[in-house]
Amino acid sequence: MKTRLVEAIAWTAVVVSLVMVPLSFAPFTPAVLLTALLLPLAAVTAWRGAMLPSAIVAVLCASALVASPVAILDTPNSFVLVMLLSCGFLAVSAGLFNGWRRSRRAG
Repeated sequence: MKTRLVEAIAWTAVVVSLVMVPLSFAPFTPAVLLTALLLPLAAVTAWRGAMLPSAIVAVLCASALVASPVAILDTPNSFVLVMLLSCGFLAVSAGLFNGWRRSRRAG
């Protein structure tokens, strides 16, 4: 069920997350907040079958969160942000599991 458009979107998200990770080291950029946008995108592309780029985006988003000097819990509406990030990581995991299960069933 994987199409070229889904693959292109997934690899574009990888490129954006590769730019986001070095920017998240700076304390004056809110680049780490892009993880809240990239994780649902990675979840959708993983669900549609682009598992490798979605897993790369999830790992890069996790590393951006760990490397950021901005304390996520000190931001306004931190509860909402933490819940969005948690749901995003869970959705990516579900998408990767679904894609893995489909590939095992097909092969």
